[in-house]
Amino acid sequence: RALILPGLSRAGKSTLALALVLAGARFLSDELLCLGADGRARAVPRAPKLRDECLAYFPELAGACVGAGEARFVPFEALPADVLGAPAAIGTIALPRWTPDGDDRPRPIARGEALLALAGSSLNFGAHGAASLDWLTALVAEARTFALAWRDPRAAAAALLAEHMR
Repeated sequence: RALILPGLSRAGKSTLALALVLAGARFLSDELLCLGADGRARAVPRAPKLRDECLAYFPELAGACVGAGEARFVPFEALPADVLGAPAAIGTIALPRWTPDGDDRPRPIARGEALLALAGSSLNFGAHGAASLDWLTALVAEARTFALAWRDPRAAAAALLAEHMR
């Protein structure tokens, strides 16, 4: 099942996604959630972004990065083999937030809170209108939902994967 990380810029989505991949998770996307008509998440293969301030979390990848600053990416060749995941139903929605006081532990939240976060970061309301909310509501109804205040992406990824696998 897929784990999605909706949120605004600088919440730590890309950093957590990279930590999840290094912990053994498969990768679907760094920027977009593409849902098929069957409600399954589909891969949108774009190399994960790694900002300057997050490079220290992954020193083993520093030499493999392409670009710099806001345009630094980790090529798929630098990640574990077979990193791209197959289409999957959504199993977990976690709302990340980097904070120096984070405890790296997922905390259950109401599905409504997850729905609001998904709606706030959705792009296709103009094309699909109210049907978009119906799709997001159905997606959230089947998922476990968490908030994740994190400071160490590897510790947060390990805790999130443990919850996701339950």
